[in-house]
Amino acid sequence: MAHADDLAAIIRSSHDAIYGKDRDGVITTWNIGAEQMYGYTAAEAVGQPVSILIPPHRRGEEKDILRRILDGERIEHYETERLRKDGSLIRVSLSISPIEDANEERVGASVIARDVTRRYDESSMFRALLESAPDAMVIAGTDGRIAIVNRQTEQIFGYDRDRLVGEHIEVLVPPRFRSRHAHHRAGFFLDPQVRPMGPELELYGVRSDGTEFPVEISLSPIATERGLLVAAAVRDVSERKGAEDRFRRFLEFAPDPIVILDGEQVIVEANSQVKQVFGYGREELVGRSIETLLPERFHGQRFTQPDGSAAAGELQRIGQATGLCGRRKDGSEFPVDISFAPLETHEGTLVSAAIRDVSERKRAEDHARRLEEMSARRRQALELNDEILQGLTVALWAQSLHRHEEAREAIERTMTAAQSIITQMLVEEKEDRPIEGGDLVRERKADVLRRSPEGA
Repeated sequence: MAHADDLAAIIRSSHDAIYGKDRDGVITTWNIGAEQMYGYTAAEAVGQPVSILIPPHRRGEEKDILRRILDGERIEHYETERLRKDGSLIRVSLSISPIEDANEERVGASVIARDVTRRYDESSMFRALLESAPDAMVIAGTDGRIAIVNRQTEQIFGYDRDRLVGEHIEVLVPPRFRSRHAHHRAGFFLDPQVRPMGPELELYGVRSDGTEFPVEISLSPIATERGLLVAAAVRDVSERKGAEDRFRRFLEFAPDPIVILDGEQVIVEANSQVKQVFGYGREELVGRSIETLLPERFHGQRFTQPDGSAAAGELQRIGQATGLCGRRKDGSEFPVDISFAPLETHEGTLVSAAIRDVSERKRAEDHARRLEEMSARRRQALELNDEILQGLTVALWAQSLHRHEEAREAIERTMTAAQSIITQMLVEEKEDRPIEGGDLVRERKADVLRRSPEGA
């Protein structure tokens, strides 16, 4: 008897609503927990049909529950809705057992009801967030079986969610990767934490029709009453991968070396032309500063802003105006022009740097400048030559008229000096053909003598 009293005391003081009902669904017992949950006192509830607790749209399920209980079935954690005295709805989890009399005849049912409204609201919010996620969300247990998926999972993978729930998560992985994936999954549960899956791996998903597509996957552990779960956010990156492949092909078609820089001027990508011009392979440059390609005297210059934009915010070019040079892997230097331009990517703003070897152009410019200087000197020499010869003409006529031998000797000395000056001005680099000043002077002298009175 003491045992029955203890049991009755436990039922009365339980925080859960506990009540009994007979075969006709009439409430026979009512504890304090039921009073607190539903708002009815025991005096108000006992003797009333249990339908006072059931919303109209749920009345059909009550008949089914009572039938199952009278058939000897037990019902555990059945979630449904119930009405409070004030008319408000609450979400409850019901555990229902048959009540038997001394003859083991089922005469009613014992109901334990737990208010799960808050948990249900949180669960509803969770599911709403899950459904609104832009990525496929797949939640699985430690055994690798899928527990929950969202609408995006159905759209991306082509499966109905009812087909996926209960399946091993490897059904979404191409067959050739499944054994490896199972290993990665086991490793995650040994050290569960938020992280991307295999950041250095090329990851692929497989659709229901067998087609594969590139994905990115982020993993997050979820602690629940049922144990640890893992949420996998799966993003289809087919479009981005396609754009990246097109961009890489564009880089490879470019005639000049191109490197892509982040805001810290660190190289994140390079084309094969860099290898041909500088001697560095892509794998040697990625992760290193652009200063790797420049002589030390140019180190410390900022070509980009920390936000990744070009220093001028748009296309800019630096080169021979600043005497910029590149440095090959072997240490040799050569003149370059570099054009910087901002590049918008999914990772933010980067900067493309197109580097052009201008050695040939610089040699051509230097040669043209030397020719121009030579031409100027030739013009100057010819002008001087004409000046001298005009003076000689006057002197020769004077000598012819007055027959002064001394004048002729002086003229000869002047001509010799002029010849030496002109020849020195005209001699250039050995590949250039000099104009012989002496020939010019001699020719002009002979011409003057022929026309002078004495020559005549």
